[in-house]
Amino acid sequence: MFDASKGSRREVIDQDERERLLASNTLFVDTRRRRPKYFDGRFLTARDLTRDQTYFLTRQADLGRSMGAGVVTGLMVEEGETATSLHIQPGLGVTPSGEIVSVPSRLTLDLADIPSAQRLNAALGLSLRPLDPARSRSGLFVLALRPVEFTANPIASYPTSITGPRSVEDGEIIEATAATLIPFPDEGDASEWNRRRSRVAHQVFVERATRGLPAGVLPLAMVAVDRNIIQWLDPFLVRRELAVWQGEVLGLGLGTKALRYAQVQQYEAQLQDVLRDRGTRGQRFAAADHFLALPPVGRLPLASIDLTDFSQIYFPPEIEVELSVIPDDEVPVLLEESLILPPIDLTLSENEQDSTSVLILVPVDRTRLDELKARLTTIRRPFKVAAPGLVAKRSPLELLQGLRLPRLALPTAPVSNPQDAAWREAVQLAAGAATGLLWYVRRRNLSTSAEGAGTAVPLSLVVQPPVGPTGLGVATAPILSGISPITDIRPISPVVQPSRTAAPSKARRKSTPRRKG
Repeated sequence: MFDASKGSRREVIDQDERERLLASNTLFVDTRRRRPKYFDGRFLTARDLTRDQTYFLTRQADLGRSMGAGVVTGLMVEEGETATSLHIQPGLGVTPSGEIVSVPSRLTLDLADIPSAQRLNAALGLSLRPLDPARSRSGLFVLALRPVEFTANPIASYPTSITGPRSVEDGEIIEATAATLIPFPDEGDASEWNRRRSRVAHQVFVERATRGLPAGVLPLAMVAVDRNIIQWLDPFLVRRELAVWQGEVLGLGLGTKALRYAQVQQYEAQLQDVLRDRGTRGQRFAAADHFLALPPVGRLPLASIDLTDFSQIYFPPEIEVELSVIPDDEVPVLLEESLILPPIDLTLSENEQDSTSVLILVPVDRTRLDELKARLTTIRRPFKVAAPGLVAKRSPLELLQGLRLPRLALPTAPVSNPQDAAWREAVQLAAGAATGLLWYVRRRNLSTSAEGAGTAVPLSLVVQPPVGPTGLGVATAPILSGISPITDIRPISPVVQPSRTAAPSKARRKSTPRRKG
């Protein structure tokens, strides 16, 4: 077991060994990992002690990088009381360079304070020089935290020579965290703020672009500002949680787990903003009207589904969409499994979207599941194609019906289908429990079955013959081939006749009574 009180566990090599390893090009020296070697009688200078601090700071940063980058806890960004202010909650995070940033108390940032923000960006190297004070700022910005340090608390400095003067120097180096706004490169019209939000989400989650973000900062949120007025605030476009940081799935380029979780959270926040902005226009709309990409797991409004004819307009008509009844306690597991699938890119062509399948979940309590199954012939129901002109999705019967000459339609009384009524009841009940929203998941194209695979083999019926000394017998019993028989040796009555050995046969034969005499 490692004992930290005994110092480093690195193997110490002598000078001859070092020269031999250097000559064979098998010794690698990290120039950042150097620390002073202390011994009695050594003359110490400030440079030696500073180098000692630099060594430990470097090792700490490398250790932080090995854990990943992201928010450890807190640091949620919220809109302030005014249209130009933001609040950052207390928390802790790690930058991609391995530095720790922390906010000990609630921080309020005023976007109207342009000159001070520009001076801070210039001091941190985010801009070349302090710009002239501006009256307003507009565009997309990333609110980020950057680790900084400064000196303070001056103390007396003694002269380094006999004739040298005394002076005053700062006696402490204080580490701190600075909040800054970084301009995000985006080519878009200032009047299309919601469309620009969807375009950035497509770039981040589908194209996985990381442009415009320095490596030494921890991004917390993206904010759209028009003349210092906040248009929208979206934390999950750039915020990543360190608790869910993992590598790519099998290294196949599907993105990290933190990125997939962030897309689900960003989509949910933007969906709520869309529903609030539409207001009286209703909640029946197509996803492509407001989004360029959808996560593999998410929610959709019930109003986008027409329960009279079981059609939907939320997903493009090329995507195969079905309803499915599922126990409510299995929904979290199904959502977790579908997260490994790629996002649904709504910018793809019709042929590329034709291979995408989506399942809309109808969670039902297990106490009502058996009752609902008795009213339904199947637990899945496909949706009709919302676009009637899409010939490729029509069934052969629909194509033949379209070739008939039109005739006068006679008024008929509507015929109610009991199964349709059961589906409507289940969907409305599930959406009512989720405030008018239903979960959807992207399905795999390769269908899997939980049934066992193999070949059925008939088991022969074998009867064990009696063995043992005189006066003893063995109780015979049929056994299965390949399984050891269970025998029970005990005395038997002499009136019991010895059993005959029956030859195994492939087919069973009916026993016939033995003829006497």
